Amino acid sequence: MRKFLWILTALVLTLCCACGRSGGGNSSMQSEESLSEPVTLSVGYTADPSSSVHTMLQDLADDLYRRSKGKISLELYGEGELGSEGELAEQVTAGQLDAAVLSSDTLRPYCNRISVFRLPFLFKDYNEAETVVSSKVGEEILEDLTENHMIPLCYASGYLWQISNDLRPVEKPADLTGMMLHTTDDELTLSVYENLAALPAPLDMEELPGALEKQVFNGQVGSVTDFSNLGLSGTQQYLSVMNIQYDTDILVASESFWDSLPPSYRELVKSCAQDRSAAHRAYIQTNEETILKRLRSSMDVTEPSLKAFKEQSKTLYAEYSLQNSWGEALIGKIEAQRKKSAAP
Repeated sequence: MRKFLWILTALVLTLCCACGRSGGGNSSMQSEESLSEPVTLSVGYTADPSSSVHTMLQDLADDLYRRSKGKISLELYGEGELGSEGELAEQVTAGQLDAAVLSSDTLRPYCNRISVFRLPFLFKDYNEAETVVSSKVGEEILEDLTENHMIPLCYASGYLWQISNDLRPVEKPADLTGMMLHTTDDELTLSVYENLAALPAPLDMEELPGALEKQVFNGQVGSVTDFSNLGLSGTQQYLSVMNIQYDTDILVASESFWDSLPPSYRELVKSCAQDRSAAHRAYIQTNEETILKRLRSSMDVTEPSLKAFKEQSKTLYAEYSLQNSWGEALIGKIEAQRKKSAAP
């Protein structure tokens, strides 16, 4: 009798295992089938159709569609159609929007490490900046976004900031004394120029040309691309190429949407995003070189020695490290990584 019960039990266990293997096989088949399902990724941003960000996203859409054989598509919603950058960030974190291109200023509350790019003279040139943002250090800077339900896909842009004004050439720190400069409103940026004895203040970019013409400001801080797009050469006589700060936009995806994608789709989306964004950042550098050549014929364009400026700005690095427990270590990693740009 006992032998019969043992045999019966063994048969039941064998049948259960067989059923379990059969269920696993169906799950695998469903996973494989899901890989062939088309996916549409909705991307919100505030740039207009004439911007290079829009062009980059169009290139990304084409690249994804081609490389996925039509399985992955992008729907682009630009010019703030889905809301301001702050609203887009909230939609992404809430899982109401698949992805968005957001500025470092907008992302700072979600990822404070990104503020490191506002430190003065962090990068000598675009090559150093590219070496960092395309490295593991660049990935580490964006890691905190995941804690806020955002998945960083790429640095969608990258601009080095210069100073223009209508008073005098900026050759030494004293030349900035009392100069009313338009800047962004983040605390670190304001500190950078206050430390150099300038008088920085924020203003909406749309109002900037008029404010400069009326001499509400003597000058402004921004990229050569911004300078050209805003048509400021008519009101600003001097342009000092100093690469004083770095500005970037980040393409982020909603965590809930990202988790819904099959692994192969995630890998392809991130690969395409990084390829297109690297090409876009290279375009920005080349385009700004072309703009500078044109501006030299109508403006006083200088490239001052930065030694005295850097010396005067050292205290900001010390303060940043005191305010952020990870600050000193992160700055050290950036320093080590950017040196690789000079390696043969």
